[in-house]
Amino acid sequence: MAEGNNKKKSKAFSIIELVVVVFIIGVLSAMTIVNYRTGQRKDDLLTNSKEMLSVIKRSQSMALTGYKQTSNLTNYGYGIYVPSNNSTTYKLYIDQGAPNNYKWDASASDESIEDYTLSPGLIIENAGCKDLVFTRPEGQVYCDGAALTSGANIFYSIKSSGNQTYLYIRINSKGRIDVVTSQS
Repeated sequence: MAEGNNKKKSKAFSIIELVVVVFIIGVLSAMTIVNYRTGQRKDDLLTNSKEMLSVIKRSQSMALTGYKQTSNLTNYGYGIYVPSNNSTTYKLYIDQGAPNNYKWDASASDESIEDYTLSPGLIIENAGCKDLVFTRPEGQVYCDGAALTSGANIFYSIKSSGNQTYLYIRINSKGRIDVVTSQS
């Protein structure tokens, strides 16, 4: 008999083959987790941008329809207040303080309707306007107390800190509001 015929064929995996398979499964799992987290951040960014867009449109709609939250005070308009750059919060409010002020001022009888907080990891960066107000009943747009000039745009940049992704909410002088991917 030939010597080569005495060897039995192995029906099991070698340790090296098992290590290679486990390594490949580990790499694929890690890639899946990273992609899932990135997708979750992008989804949070889009969801929060659309929510802020909705709140801005709500304030505009309240001004255009002449909606009156309270009957005992003069209502000059409805607005959005972002406390500072790199903020995670903003509020919808009624501007009913001093006439022609068009800014959030709690001491001047302005009334907060609702406060909003962005999802963790998101910030409002480079808020184009701390105080955005739509006056009633014509819906004139005011930014930080001054009327928005014809052709001008205001941008709110919402940023995901994890992957430096931005979405922008744009408001123009005619009152058009939309979400865009660049400031143009």
